Amino acid sequence: MAKKDLLFQVFDNLIGNALKFSNLNGIIVFRAYEITNKNTSKVRIEIGDSGVGILKIVQKNIFRKFSILNDDLITIYGNGLGLSITKKILEKQGSSISFSSDYNEGIIFFIDFITSTKNN
Repeated sequence: MAKKDLLFQVFDNLIGNALKFSNLNGIIVFRAYEITNKNTSKVRIEIGDSGVGILKIVQKNIFRKFSILNDDLITIYGNGLGLSITKKILEKQGSSISFSSDYNEGIIFFIDFITSTKNN
């Protein structure tokens, strides 16, 4: 089980980013479901938006400290620490975060919480 206050920080950051990077008519999606296979069971949470997205060439840096999206069309506020902190919180609790994105197509973050493992 994860610590509630740390999870609030994770969701606050990801939902806050979705709001920050989406336009007024943008769409934000929050979805949760279970994934089970023969070895593990996990809960996956998706947080996505229809915002500016991230260029493929800069995606490798998204979870690095002080990584800030620069865009000539929009002004981005922040210190570039949110996603780095989010990833560290999740990893310390045995969870993981990944994403799928392309520029001008938004982003979807995938958070996986392992709920059980089956050892054979």
